[in-house]
This record gives sequence, structure tokens and C-alpha cells, in this order.
Amino acid sequence: MVEIKNPLYNTAAPSTQSLHADAHLRVTADVTAPINVSTTFEYAKDKVDGLNYGIDQRYVYSREGMPMFTKVEATLSTLTEGHAVLYGSGLTAAYSVLIEHRPKKIALGQCYFGIKEVIKQYQRLVPGVQVVGIDCPFDKVDLVWLESPINPTGEVVDISSYALRAHAAGALLVVDSTLAPPPLSYPFRQGADIVVHSATKYLGGHSDLLAGVVVTKSAKSADSLRYSRYVLGTGAGSLECWLLLRSLRTLSIRVQQQSQTTARLVAFLENARRMA
Repeated sequence: MVEIKNPLYNTAAPSTQSLHADAHLRVTADVTAPINVSTTFEYAKDKVDGLNYGIDQRYVYSREGMPMFTKVEATLSTLTEGHAVLYGSGLTAAYSVLIEHRPKKIALGQCYFGIKEVIKQYQRLVPGVQVVGIDCPFDKVDLVWLESPINPTGEVVDISSYALRAHAAGALLVVDSTLAPPPLSYPFRQGADIVVHSATKYLGGHSDLLAGVVVTKSAKSADSLRYSRYVLGTGAGSLECWLLLRSLRTLSIRVQQQSQTTARLVAFLENARRMA
């Protein structure tokens, strides 16, 4: 797997990234990307070229990859400032992080209940795994799982301070940023090693798709995750990919409007409290 991001858009505004970060992967004249329903793909006719679809990108079987998959990952990679790997759900994405890094001791903060169940499942399959609170000493902790904002309370956590503690202990810091997508939050800038999103929430935004994302700092780590996804078949379906790409086109303006509405609600409630 080669780099799928177009570096021309690394410094563009989020709204521009959402619209054009995958433009270099377009292989048809369609302005809106078509849904890929084929499970198999022909090899290129040119034996010397040996390529099809996009830049140095080969497709053979949809479990391994397809054009729509690559377009979504290219867009998400640019938006999140990393290397995005797409999954069939947020919890599948979270579980993939665990089986990739095989932590023996996890420091866990307040989080979505589904994450707790995923970690319990991991403990059942990997005996001896310990889970401690995130404010406990990070003695022999090899993975710190942080959620910010926390689902469902909305509490924002100081990512930078936990990054310092995690790295001092030699641990990886995983940040679930589902409730603060770009451009609200960029966890890598605050010291995160891995970022996770349930794309069903803000990224999807329409309550009509189920998907998850793991974002890594290095292309090599992303390739390793993609290989496991290929073997296990844990990727998102073609319709979900299409729906997610559609949603990403309007991510910036949706987040902006939601933020403005939230500010108005807070002001209204604060005023009501003072008048009570």
C-alpha cells in the first residue's frame, strides 16, 4: 500500500479538504463519486503499467480495497492529519487497535460503554490483561485509552497532560475523538499516538451509516492495520463508504452550525438560570 493522501491539501482549510482531498483518485467524469458494488476487479490491460484506479493503487477484491474505500481514507487522512483506516463500526475500529498492539495493562478513563465491553472481550481472549483507572500511576501501563469529549457527558479532557504521563511511562496514548472531529480537535497536535472515531456520529452526521476509523501517525502502522482488516474482513461496505464520503463533504459546515447552535443554547440556559 502506498501513500493515498495528496500533500497539496495538507495545509488547506478543512472545508476545502473535505471537498477535494480525494480528487487525485477520481477515475471517471462523475462529480459525485459512484457507488462501487463490484466485489472483484479486472487487472489492467497494460502489462508494464500493471495498475488500475488511482495513483499506484491496485484493486483485486473488495475485501482488500475498492475505489470508494480509498477515496474515503484519503479524505479522512487529510482531515485528521494522519493515516486513516476505515472499519465497519467504531467498536470494530477500537478492537483493531487492541489486537494490533496487544497491551497487557490498559489505563482507561471515563468512556462510552461500548468501549468497556470491547476491552472486556479483549480480556476474555487475552488472559492476564489488567485495566486500571486513568488517574492511577501508569506503572507498567502500555496503553492509555482516553476519550475527549466523553460520551455521553461531554466533559473535555486535557489530552496534553495525559500524553506527557503516558509517554513518560513508555505507553501509547489512544484518543477517542468521536465527539470532537476536525476542525474541532486535532489530538495528534496534543500528543496522541492513535486517534479513533466512530464515524457513525459526527463524521457520518445523518444517522444512516455504521463505520469506524483508526488514524495512525505512520503509513507503516496504517498498512499493518489494513492487512489485518483484509484478512478478517472488518472493513465498511460499499454503500457505507459512499454515504460517509457524502457526509464528509459537508463536515466543516455542519460542525460550524452545530457549534453555533450549542453556544446559543448555553447562553439561553445560563440566562434562564439567572432569572430563576
